[in-house]
Amino acid sequence: MINVLVRNSTGEIVHQDADYTLNATRIKVEKDDEILFYFGDLNEDTATVQVLESAIDPWIGNKYIYNDGTPIINPDYVEPEIEE
Repeated sequence: MINVLVRNSTGEIVHQDADYTLNATRIKVEKDDEILFYFGDLNEDTATVQVLESAIDPWIGNKYIYNDGTPIINPDYVEPEIEE
């Protein structure tokens, strides 16, 4: 089982494989009791924590949408272009 952080407005999975503490102003992201960073643009009203059976691999933020317990490819996602 793995935690994922979902943006409520779009369903996009913005992060996975951490512990999340949601409050009114931000979301704290922790792993193994170490604070990794904060999402300052998300909070308890704009995001939710969901649980998946397994990690998304390969992981790319915002590439997947949470859909009734299953990650699906975001139809609006565009692969980044690599400059030569």
